[in-house]
Amino acid sequence: MSVRKPGVVDPQLQQAEAGEGGGPSSLALYRESVATQEGPKREGRCPRKAGYLMLNLVTGECFPARCKANFCPWCGPLNASLIGGAIALARPDRAILLTDVGNEWQVARNRAKQFAHHVKRRLGIPFDWCWHLEPNPKDTGHHMHGWQRGEKFLPQRALSEVARSVGMGPVVFVNRVKTKPGEAIGYGMKLAGVAYGLKLTEAEATMKVYLEANGNRLVHASRGFWRGEDGKAFSGQREAMSAWASRNRSASDDQGEWVLVREEQLAEARSALVRS
Repeated sequence: MSVRKPGVVDPQLQQAEAGEGGGPSSLALYRESVATQEGPKREGRCPRKAGYLMLNLVTGECFPARCKANFCPWCGPLNASLIGGAIALARPDRAILLTDVGNEWQVARNRAKQFAHHVKRRLGIPFDWCWHLEPNPKDTGHHMHGWQRGEKFLPQRALSEVARSVGMGPVVFVNRVKTKPGEAIGYGMKLAGVAYGLKLTEAEATMKVYLEANGNRLVHASRGFWRGEDGKAFSGQREAMSAWASRNRSASDDQGEWVLVREEQLAEARSALVRS
């Protein structure tokens, strides 16, 4: 069936809205994830895409478009929710807290790299993990929250020695993560305001603080950390987030092509679909 695409705007904007595998990851978010595990359903929509909708050229279904930017007050918390789900899919075995990692982003980032490197080389422990920084309001050095996957036991005293050797604080906490298959749990990103510990990202002001501390990203991961429920490695964070979103998509979401249209053009666009 040949369908005209009335009202379609910049193809790059259209592509930015598409999810992996042809279906829009945004749709699952608007159906399910806007209600977080720590609060009521969020009202409103993305202010940077106000007046735009995503339209399915086969089913005629539509939903509000979003920019997907981390700094967006609407999209940032939704991104955090997707990342939390992606972490759940990776099934980490341990939660790790590193203290006094430094107040400057580049300093903390380099120490995180050195820490993981020395755990692998000096302790001989495989170390796939993801992590983020939690700004410390007392200005005594940010904390680092991490989630690590691996069968080998992590000796807390040895980790503390490694942390101290790379310039971090000597206090390290390691806790086992217990989850049921497919269950998303809280991961300590307390600045995002949603489950999975990104609480600072809930409000626009605190999101700015969080992103500045984390090099404008919500989370950082070692190569190979992101995995699916079957244990197969994802190509990266984006694929992992999309896989989590797809759990809530219906079969109809993957039918047809999704395009970006202006709200005032919706009636015309749907009329064109009927005539086709």
